[in-house]
This record gives sequence, structure tokens and C-alpha cells, in this order.
Amino acid sequence: MTSTDVTVADFFAPATRVNPYPVLRALRESAALHATPQGLQLVTRYADCATILHDPHFGHGYGEGLNTLRPTVDPDEVFGSFLRMDPPDHTRLRRLVAKAFTPKTVAALRPRMQAITDAVVDRLLADGGIDLVAELSFPLPLTIICEMLGVPAADHLQFLIWSAAIARGQDPDEMLTDEEIAARATAMREFAAYFRAYVARRRAIPTDDLVSVLAAVEEGGDTLTERELLDICVLLLVAGHETTANLLSNSVLALLRHPEQAELLRTRPDLLPIAIDELVRYDPPVQVSLRVTLADQEVAGHLFRRGEAALILHGSAHRDETVFANPDELNVTRFAGQPAATRHIAFGTGIHFCIGAHLARLEDEVVLETLLRRAPSLQLAPRAHAGVDYHPHIALRGPRELPVQVGG
Repeated sequence: MTSTDVTVADFFAPATRVNPYPVLRALRESAALHATPQGLQLVTRYADCATILHDPHFGHGYGEGLNTLRPTVDPDEVFGSFLRMDPPDHTRLRRLVAKAFTPKTVAALRPRMQAITDAVVDRLLADGGIDLVAELSFPLPLTIICEMLGVPAADHLQFLIWSAAIARGQDPDEMLTDEEIAARATAMREFAAYFRAYVARRRAIPTDDLVSVLAAVEEGGDTLTERELLDICVLLLVAGHETTANLLSNSVLALLRHPEQAELLRTRPDLLPIAIDELVRYDPPVQVSLRVTLADQEVAGHLFRRGEAALILHGSAHRDETVFANPDELNVTRFAGQPAATRHIAFGTGIHFCIGAHLARLEDEVVLETLLRRAPSLQLAPRAHAGVDYHPHIALRGPRELPVQVGG
């Protein structure tokens, strides 16, 4: 596939979801930016992606009425919190939420993550095979985030339904069916109604869950409003579940397809932290992120006018050969000796760096370490050898199912 064979339409085509990287490579080689019929600029190269993510001239644009790509009338249908805010509102909320989302809080969740993972691996070893997506990748982060929020176990299935509808709705509306847009709106309204009542109960009778902590958090007399708490709960549901679930699936699949890398990690589990950075670079669960120009700014020779949108192609940036040697190869030692592996942008950068990055990394580490240790003969089931079916999302990337088995 050459750069002359590929168009912007190929990037959005459903067939590209199985393996977007040849298309991304061709787009990257042909130009730094590609205009779309919707008025976006696709940003293909690492340096430009990193520049826009860092640059305060680019943001989300909702507060200034600049983000017109997903218009909405009902505020309960607007995606919440940090996903759509710019300073100073973003700065204020992030500071308050960070007080309840500390590394210590995240580290304390490891035993629970381990128990859930071990129970699934027990079933895997007893039955000989499972669908990793249905039994581990999606249930683990959903259970963790629901338990953090204090959601009763009986409501977890409903949260899974809401999460799926909201995640699908993160793609541009032009790429969604009327049914998917309606499902997103319904999920947001029902989720907001659920948590509006839940927040009220926790304000009246606080417990030790995250909602109670957030409801009580205060700094200099500043507290979170009901609407802000609802926004944060939406963020935690989507960012704390869907993206992490796809991270887990993509990581396991990459290692199954590169058994020599899996064997290296099996013998050197100390490499897991830097291996996660390589896995998230190699096949990031978040493929694109949107930024809107808040003030005229030039990038890659293009003058972005105020209100113009840029679509950051993380999947392309992470395969940029000017930054990453042999970028199409999985190398779990790639980031050895580099401080915090800061060169990939999978968790964002700057003020919008993912507040849940430590949680996602810990869940991935627990799952990979457990599978490598307890299921050394893990492999794709025969029905997956013909290929893996992916979700139709453009913004998020992950398989619909991942059938695996142990033994020969």
C-alpha cells in the first residue's frame, strides 16, 4: 500500500478497523495534515500531534462555543468533565478530583484486581478456554470503577450497557447511525438520572466510596457542584472502563501474536512496567483525540483558524519512524532506560494527561503478569486464527471478542 493509493476516506472505512496501520502509514508519508469533508484536519506525524496536545492555543472549545462537531441541546448528552473542558474550569476540577484519585488510592486496589483476575484464570484453566473480552477485559475495569464509585453489583450490567453506548457515541456523529446516536442520548440521560439520585444519597449519608469523597472534597471553600459530580462520574465510566478494557485486550493479543516477546516477559517480569508503555504505543486503545483551535495558530505549515478542529491520530504518531525505530515491530524493551517512557502520547500530554493512567497501567500489569505466570501455554483459539473482529469505533480500538485457550 503506497501513499498514492490511500485517501482520507480509507481511514474512516469500516474495513480499516481490523488493521488501520498501513492506511495510517500511507497518510503519514504523503502529508502531515489531511483535510476532511467535515472540516477537520487529520494530524498524522508525531511532532505535530505532540505540539497540538501541548499547545494552550488548542483545547476542546466547548466553553467558548467553538466545538460544533457534536452539537447538543440537552446538557445531559454532553460528555463530561475533563473530556470537554479547558482552563480555568479544567484546572479547578482536576485539582479537586486529584485529591480523591491519588496513587495511594489506586495502589490499594491491586488485591481486588488480583482476586478478580485469578478467578477468571481459574475458569480458564478448568474449562480450557474463554472469551477474554467477555470474561476479563471488560468485567475487570467495569467492576473496579463501579466499586470505586460505590455502585451495587446488581447495577453493574446496566453500567456495561450505558458504557458501550456512550463509547460508541464518541465517534463523529457522521459515522454513527440514527440508532447509535439515540442510544448514546438515552444512555447519558439514564446515567445522569441514576447518579443524580446517587449523589444526593451520598451527600446525605456519606460512605467511603469515591462519590462520597468527591462530594466532600473542598479546597479554599471550593466544592464540586452536582453537575460537576455527574460529569466526573461520566468521565470515570468511559475513561475508566472502555479504554482500559481495550488496553487489556490489545495487550494480550499483541503478546499472543509475538510469543518471543511474551516469553521474555515471562522470564523477566520486572520488564512489565516498560512493556506496558510499548504495548500502548504499539496498538493504542485510544486511536484519535480531538482538539479545537482556541486562537489562530500555525502547525505543520497550516494556519489553524480559531474554531478549526484537529484530529490527533495517536495510532499514526506512535508508528512515526522519525521517532520510533522499527515502529511496526513490538519490542517490550523499547523504553528501557527512558524516564517514565514519556515519548508516547497514549495517555495524552500536558494538562490533559489522563488522570486514570495509573489505574489503567496497574490493571494491565496485573492481568499480564497473572496470565504469563499461571497460563504459560495461552494461545489464540482456532476460530481466531482467521482473524479478530474489531469494534466499529474510530476513536477507540479493541476486539469484540478474543477467544483464547490453554494447552496444545
